[in-house]
Amino acid sequence: MTGIFTTDFYDELNGIVMGGNWEEKKNGKDSKAITSDGGESWNSINSNVPGYISCVQYVPGSKGNNLVAVSTEGLFYSEDAGNNWIRIYDKGYYSLRFSGPNEIWLSGHEEIVKIKLQ
Repeated sequence: MTGIFTTDFYDELNGIVMGGNWEEKKNGKDSKAITSDGGESWNSINSNVPGYISCVQYVPGSKGNNLVAVSTEGLFYSEDAGNNWIRIYDKGYYSLRFSGPNEIWLSGHEEIVKIKLQ
């Protein structure tokens, strides 16, 4: 139950992959990486990264700098293209989709919610 579970590209060059270990969610080292050359090369990110991530998305209109990621461990936010992360919400979800630059739909266990980023 380990590996990459989600990927997103802001444009043809800037992308991110994230995953982890579903059974040991705190242990996710070396399961997250970013690219700035369309996937030709990837750089591992391990600084302040949550252990397990099930879905990641670039914030629309952020020029590839801001990302939101979610897992059963909470909702996480990065303002530096995925290099560092902060937890912004403790409740866990499985997936997310943007419906605008600040509006996110989250799906979880028997639940779908809409939140707004500040």
